Amino acid sequence: MAQLVFDAQAPALYLDIDGTLHAGSAVIDDAGDISLESGGKLFEFAPILIELLAPYPHVQIVLTTSWLKHVGREGILPFLPDGLRYRVVDDTLRVRTKLGEARDGTDRVSKILRHVWSRDVLTWLALDDRALGVPIGYCQHFVHLSSESGISSPDARAQIESWLHEIQAR
Repeated sequence: MAQLVFDAQAPALYLDIDGTLHAGSAVIDDAGDISLESGGKLFEFAPILIELLAPYPHVQIVLTTSWLKHVGREGILPFLPDGLRYRVVDDTLRVRTKLGEARDGTDRVSKILRHVWSRDVLTWLALDDRALGVPIGYCQHFVHLSSESGISSPDARAQIESWLHEIQAR
């Protein structure tokens, strides 16, 4: 597939990595190697998302992960399977966080919303295990995941499938 380019009119999936595409949290060592604290497999749930998105080639991905602070988007891309990599069009690294948001844990949600608003994204869904402080009126845009099962849980899959069917019907 050809690399997608950001399009505010196209559906966007705001994607975390830890607790979303694999269980638990990743760590980076002094050599720059990334592994899971649990010893599990990085991106173990990625094939699920690839399968769900396959019929929807126009769905783009905006990375929202904390990995951005440590390795940047270019450092993340080689880890992503091809079926997700070509969809990555942007990230939230440069979106500012207020100190109070960082303190109370709502920084991820705030960064996603600021990105949506500043880029005029019309159709979007955020997948995250840290979806704290979602304002009323935006709950339908956030799938709050269990950090242990990520997108592999039946409920998460159902919510993603529902959104995909909804965008196809438009």
